[in-house]
Amino acid sequence: MAFDLKYFIPLSSMANSNVPRVFLYKDDTDSLATIATADYFLTQYQNLAAGDFIKVYPAGGANEVTLVVTAAASTGVTVAVGAGGTADLTATNALTSSQSGGTFFLNASTEFVTTLPALAAGLRFKFICKAAPSGASYTIVSASSANNIVGQFASSADAGGSMDSEASGGDTISFVDGQAVKGDWVEVICDGTNWYATGMSADEDALTITTAS
Repeated sequence: MAFDLKYFIPLSSMANSNVPRVFLYKDDTDSLATIATADYFLTQYQNLAAGDFIKVYPAGGANEVTLVVTAAASTGVTVAVGAGGTADLTATNALTSSQSGGTFFLNASTEFVTTLPALAAGLRFKFICKAAPSGASYTIVSASSANNIVGQFASSADAGGSMDSEASGGDTISFVDGQAVKGDWVEVICDGTNWYATGMSADEDALTITTAS
């Protein structure tokens, strides 16, 4: 296998054995799909723990991806996409702060809710519609339905300059059923107080910020 432990870096004092570590992995032969399986890193290195980070460098040394260990046990290790990584989202889920910097493709025949983590300065997520919603909307919601999402969306088809915007704060971003299409996207960035949302869609009614609570 291609996995090779180069070194680990505790993120605080070397004396504290409970801090996250960063492992380097050079992907010479295996795809990201292969190394993201639950037992891959367990069979290669037994001491991974929840909270550890795995830096993946694909062959050629470009496009570094960060994987986050979300669970580790004798039966398997589970990793999630982090900074620089991409993954399909296909069902209701809650993102974690360790996945900040990831790009997520909304891809399901049955639409679903994605919940953002608690506010923290510097968090960033991008969402791209991969399968157009049909029957319901994809939604991205704030933690605990807090009204802390602000921003605006533009449409490539809107010559008049109109766009959806929210300045006072909403709790739900929608890729609207029957309006959003493949390629529409939204990015959210947090300053510790609000999520700031920007996005682009083909139809001016495809992306919205609303207040449900």
